[in-house]
Amino acid sequence: MKKRSQRLAGVSFAAGIAVTLFLCGLLTWFLCGTLWILLLHRLLELHIVFAIVNSGLKP
Repeated sequence: MKKRSQRLAGVSFAAGIAVTLFLCGLLTWFLCGTLWILLLHRLLELHIVFAIVNSGLKP
C-alpha cells in the first residue's frame, strides 16, 4: 500500500511539473507573439510614415 501511494505521489508530482512547464511555455509564447505583433505593427507604421514623407518631398 505504501509503495502504491509513493508511486501516486510521484505521478502527481510529475504531472504537476508537466502542467507548470506547459503553462509557462504557453505564457512565454503568448507574450513573445504579442511583442512581435506590436513590433511589426510599429515598423509598418514607420514605413508608412516614411513613404508619405518621401512622396511629399518629391516635386
